[in-house]
Amino acid sequence: MPVLKLLFVVGSRPQFPKVAAVARAIAKHNASGDATQIEHCLVHTGQHYDDSMNDVFFRELELRKPDFNLEVGSGSIGYQTGASIERIYDTLGTWVPDWVVVFGDTNATLAGGIAAQQRHLRLAHVEAGIRTGNLHQAEELNRVIVDRIADLRFSATAATLNNLWDENLSANSFFVGDTMLDNYMHFLPKREMGFAASIGLKPGHYIYSTIHRAENTDYPERLGAIIDTLIAVNNEMMPVVIPLHPRTRAAIERLGRTGELEEAGVKVIDPIGFNRSQSLVEDCYLVYSDSGGLLREACFSGHFCVIPWEYTTFPEINEVGMANCGRVVKDEMLKRLFDAPGPQDRESITNFGNGTAGEQIVAKFVELIG
Repeated sequence: MPVLKLLFVVGSRPQFPKVAAVARAIAKHNASGDATQIEHCLVHTGQHYDDSMNDVFFRELELRKPDFNLEVGSGSIGYQTGASIERIYDTLGTWVPDWVVVFGDTNATLAGGIAAQQRHLRLAHVEAGIRTGNLHQAEELNRVIVDRIADLRFSATAATLNNLWDENLSANSFFVGDTMLDNYMHFLPKREMGFAASIGLKPGHYIYSTIHRAENTDYPERLGAIIDTLIAVNNEMMPVVIPLHPRTRAAIERLGRTGELEEAGVKVIDPIGFNRSQSLVEDCYLVYSDSGGLLREACFSGHFCVIPWEYTTFPEINEVGMANCGRVVKDEMLKRLFDAPGPQDRESITNFGNGTAGEQIVAKFVELIG
């Protein structure tokens, strides 16, 4: 019986749901009795390593523990990427796959892609083709490089597939849909609801916010405008809840504004796992976030997302009236928040496929075996 070996590289929490969807599809494929069985190895660079940013996601996403934890830890982009390349390269000498699979646009994505090429192994990129046009953004640089060197590219939307075609990367590029939608649909029946009420929030009457992008946290003027906006919205519109990413918390401390959000009544909580985040999305009035993942989850659940960023990774969502983006200036962000619509009755928009991205990815690997 032929065995197809796939090695997955992840490093941070945005990638865990993506790999979970593919891992579930592999289990389903192997259980089907297909002549080709799939063996997969999970390599975690260890960029996110504490329970709130790591372990809880593995538990809740029904994802097995990594086969290799490279324990790169925190540090500069240069350190994380360089250390990850070296350690992934060594791992690929120990566990040699038919394909190396990377996800999204993090430092681990770039490191996995470079290490695979250095080992002369075939490389696949899940969530390929996303473009903002800003190469000064670390994630954009990672996407462009990995798409260029990948042997196989899976896009989440037709628009991102078109981006690949525009760059003459149509060969071995496929629209499969979004693995994030796979997870949304898979976990919807078992979602743990009621978290908002348990922390004193009235369902349907609060704004769920997350801020983590370096473009926002690393620039005092932008971060200050976001803090001012959160306080103003909490006082003038409705309560705000924000789980603080460690980098965001540290940036607020450097700004000398620690405690201002709590003092103003904003509900600041520690980072939360997948289930609680999904619960907050389902029960909120709207979302205010610079997270590409939360943007999509808000859209799937019928909640508008105001993006504190001049760009968006998924303009398709703006085009169907479920999000907007713009300058990170307090008055402009406040207007966008006050003008945003509340929850809408809508099914997941078709731009992101039908919730079978993981299965289509697995099927393509089996088709290309040998």
